[in-house]
Amino acid sequence: MKTHTALLSSLLAFLTSGGNAVIPKCESLDTTFNNPVFPGWHADPSCVFVPERDNTTFCVTSSFLNFPGISVYASKDLLHWEHASNAFNRAEQIPGHASMNGNPCGGIWAPTIRYQGGKFYIVVTYATYEPREKVHNLLFHTEDPYSDASWSIPLLITNPGGSNHIDPDLFWEDGTAYMATGWGRIFLSVIDVNTGIASDKVEIWKGTGGNNPEAPHIYKKDGFLYLLIAEGGAGLGHSATMARSQDLYGPYESYSGNPVLTNRGSGELFQSVGHADLFRDIDDNWWAVALATRSGPELKNYPMGRETVLTAVTWENDSWPVFDPVRGTMHGPLPRTTAAPHKRLLIDTGDEINFNPGTSLPHHFVDFRSKVEEKYTIINNSLRLLPSQSNLTEAQITSILKMA
Repeated sequence: MKTHTALLSSLLAFLTSGGNAVIPKCESLDTTFNNPVFPGWHADPSCVFVPERDNTTFCVTSSFLNFPGISVYASKDLLHWEHASNAFNRAEQIPGHASMNGNPCGGIWAPTIRYQGGKFYIVVTYATYEPREKVHNLLFHTEDPYSDASWSIPLLITNPGGSNHIDPDLFWEDGTAYMATGWGRIFLSVIDVNTGIASDKVEIWKGTGGNNPEAPHIYKKDGFLYLLIAEGGAGLGHSATMARSQDLYGPYESYSGNPVLTNRGSGELFQSVGHADLFRDIDDNWWAVALATRSGPELKNYPMGRETVLTAVTWENDSWPVFDPVRGTMHGPLPRTTAAPHKRLLIDTGDEINFNPGTSLPHHFVDFRSKVEEKYTIINNSLRLLPSQSNLTEAQITSILKMA
C-alpha cells in the first residue's frame, strides 16, 4: 500500500523506534497493553505464529527506501519484541534499490510473512518510479529468521498475465501455494515458491464498494476460507473488510457486518486503521495487527508516520470474527510465557549504544537506499557521520542514518 505521509515525517518516525507440532498450553492473561506495538514508521504489518520455532510470533512491516529493509521482529508474549533480522540486507538482493530517487512511495511495500514446510517466506511488492510507477513482486525465504545472511536473494515473481498487482499474500491448500494480490479488485494465482512462476490471475472479489481494495490475506477456519482485505485508501476512510467462501476461487460471501475493523467517522486519536493481518497464539487465541496513525480525526499532523497496532479477535456471530476497536489502551488474553523476554525491546525501553572500538553498526541502524561504509566511522566510543552534498530526492548517495 502506498504511503501518503511526507518524507520528513517518515524519517522522523524512524528515529523511534501451519504445522503438526504439539503446542504446550500456557495460561492466557487478560492483560492491559498499549498501542502502538511497533511505534514509528511501521506500516502494513503482517505476522505469523510458528509453534515449531519455540512458540514465537514473527512480524514484518513495510520499509520503503530504507536499507537494510524488511525488518523481522520476534516475540513470545506479544509484548516484548526482538529485532531478529533484516530480510533485505545485501545490495545484490535488489540491485536497483541503491540508485532510486527519493520518492517516498518507492521501494518495499506491504510484506506478508508465512511459514510452511520448515521455511519462512516473505512476499512483497517492490515499486520504482523512474520514469513512471512500476511494481514488481518479490519472494524471499529462509530457514533461520534470526540470521541476516540466511535470507535468500529474492525471486522475481513472473506472471504470464502481465502486471503482478500489489500487496501479495501467500496461502497453502493441499500442498499447493496460492498468491492473492490487489489492484482495484482481489485476484488469485497459483505460484511455484521454488521458481517464482505464477499462473494467470483470476478475480475472486471486488470488495464491498470502497475504493482501493487491496492487501488481501486468506485464512482457513471451520471449513471456510476467509478473505481479509483493506478498503478506503490510506486516509480517514481506511478499513478492513472480510468475505468467505468454501472454495478458494469463490464465490465469496461478503460479511454483513463489514467493515470488521475501522476508526473512520470517529473522534479517536488512532485513525487510518486498516491493512490488517490475523494470526493465532499458543493458546489458540486470535489477534490482528493493522496500521494506524496517531493523527486525530483531522488527519493533519502525524510525525510518527503509520504505525502498527494490535487488537484481540474473537469468532462469534455465525463464525465471523469480531475485532476489538483500536485504542491506545487495550485489553486481551496475552499469552503467558515462562521464557525470558527477547534481548532488545521495541517499546518502553531506551536504546543505549556505546559504539565500542572494533564494533560494527547495530543491524537496526538503517540507511536511505544504500549503505556506504566509508561514510560512518566508529571511534573513541562515538559514531562519526560524514556529511553529503546530496539532498534526499537525488539519486546520489546521502549520509542518513536511522534506527528501525
